[in-house]
Amino acid sequence: MQESVTNPLDDKIRLMREAKQSFFSEFYGKMWDDAIGNNPPKHNFAITILIKRVKDNITSLLPEAKEVFREVDNEFRSLQRNGEGNPRDGFVKKATEATIKIAAKHVSLEELEHRLKTHEERE
Repeated sequence: MQESVTNPLDDKIRLMREAKQSFFSEFYGKMWDDAIGNNPPKHNFAITILIKRVKDNITSLLPEAKEVFREVDNEFRSLQRNGEGNPRDGFVKKATEATIKIAAKHVSLEELEHRLKTHEERE
């Protein structure tokens, strides 16, 4: 019998994904809709601006996260190579996943929820 070894970070990512995936998906979907709407971007410039907004969002929420730009770029690299499927869905999925993975490395779920609440109150 093989015992499965669980990685604490993977467990934390899974818990955050279960708790916050719909929140971040809705947030990044709205970000896309506000910037692009139903018209697919004609070039990568619009996507580049949206990716910059994802980075800005994560750094404002998690100022202690130092590798945000590299991690977000890595997450989106496959999206830019792929070019398949619905661009909005791909963007939302990658932005949500990057945010959750980075958050899990730096804060607990409870702390993330507190920061999100505080962040919303400031805006």
